[in-house]
This record gives sequence, C-alpha cells and structure tokens, in this order.
Amino acid sequence: MIRQLIYLINIIFLPLIGQSQIIPEITARVDTTETSVKEVYTCFKGYINSKPDSLYENPFWNKNESYTLVENGMNCNRSVWTMFRGFNNSTDFYDVYHPKILSIERIEINRFLLRVIYNNCTEGYEKHNPVYITRLYAVKNKDGEFKLENTLEYDTRNWRKIRYKFITYFVSPTSHFDKQKAREGIKFCQKAAKKFNIKKIQPFIFYITNDSEEMGRLFNFEYWLSYSTGITNVPTREIFSAFGVASYPHEFVHMILSPLITNYENTNMLINEGVATWCAG
Repeated sequence: MIRQLIYLINIIFLPLIGQSQIIPEITARVDTTETSVKEVYTCFKGYINSKPDSLYENPFWNKNESYTLVENGMNCNRSVWTMFRGFNNSTDFYDVYHPKILSIERIEINRFLLRVIYNNCTEGYEKHNPVYITRLYAVKNKDGEFKLENTLEYDTRNWRKIRYKFITYFVSPTSHFDKQKAREGIKFCQKAAKKFNIKKIQPFIFYITNDSEEMGRLFNFEYWLSYSTGITNVPTREIFSAFGVASYPHEFVHMILSPLITNYENTNMLINEGVATWCAG
C-alpha cells in the first residue's frame, strides 16, 4: 500500500517540481499524428521531466525492470550512470544538452524503438556534439500504457548463452567464445579469490561484445562520446566487455573483491581501480 501511494505521488507531483518542463524536439521522421507514436512521445516527455537521475521506481518505466534495478540500488535507466556524470542533476544536463527525438519506430505490434540525440549548439561545444545518441524501447503494458524499457534484455534474447563453472556468458553474434580463454578466466578468478581468502565465488553474468559501440547499445547508447570498454555492475552481478573474449581479469577483480568491501561500487576509485590494476593490470 505504501509503495502504491509513493508511486501515485510521483506520477502526480514529480513532473510539476522545479523548473519549467523540458520539451523534446522532434525530426520530420517522427509522425505524432499517429496515435501510438504520440503516446510514446508523451511517455518520453513525462520521463525526462520526472527527475530521471533520482533513485526511485519511475512511473514512466517498465515496472518490473524499475523494481529490480532500484531494489539493487541502481537507477531504472541503465544509461544514467554515465549520462549525468559531471552534472548536479538531470535538469542541469538537459540545460546543456537538449534532447531531440530522431525516430520512433515500431518493431513489434506493441514495441517501439525510440532514438534520441543530445546536442549543444553553444560555441565551444563543437567537439562534444553529439554527446550521446540513446536508444530506448517503449512497450505497451497490459493496461494499454506505454512504458520505457532498457535495451539489454530484449537485445540479448537471441545471444549464445553458455554456463561454465560460476560464470554465465552471453556472447554477441559478432564475438567468438574461446573455451581456452574461458578456462584462463576461471583460473584467474580462482587464484584471485584464494589470494584474498574468499572461499566461494558467487555466480555472475558476463556479456561479451566485440567493441565499445556494441557494448554501449546494452546501456541504451547508439553513440556515446565518453565510451568504455569494460563495466562491472556489482549489485546485479554483471560484467560487460568490449574486447570480444571470454576473459577480462581487470573486471573480474572488481567482482571477486566486492563481497569484502561494503558498498564497493561507491568506494574511492583510487582504491578499487588501484587494486584491480595491481592484480590484473
């Protein structure tokens, strides 16, 4: 009951708080005279005006996704961890990089792909444009309402899935699963666990992609200026690699050591990155 009350309060009041509403621009390709496209547009507009940087079950997001990620201390939108970095909040980000919807395309009966570019036309930002092009799904739920979804689950649904020891691998179609590399990775994890007196390695998921752009798409990015080649999400026990191989010692160290340090993901970077570099290079 309390959770439902909070949900209703968020729907009613959050879009009204703070500065004037952010109105996303659209290209000529976005036909808002079509009912479903208009509904997706309205959903996205509501989302960017509902404090998307805040850690709560956002009313414009898929309820199951939102609940699972927020319960694990993560934002419901998997791209937020990097999008708003360096800004006090999402409003400050949108003041600098205004959203423009490139397309809203139907890919299934009740599923649309929403692509948004973030630009700044101010002089001096030429090398930072665009900073991101994001891609999100908007899916109609059982109540007939569109809610936003991350790309991860849908986009990896047909990837090769392999379980070996304590790792479940999801291998992209552009990557090759090398059993020898997998064995080397397992051996490294076991050696690291022994070094730090960890008796049992908890299972985790390892997403193998072939480059940073392919990996970025799992975090809702069609393009990201500040890209990455390896990411570890400790709360959800997930590792992402852009190197196309079944071993990533540096990221493995983050996962192996996480049970030893409370709130590991918020530990000073000099500590967790320093230890990972010391152990794995």
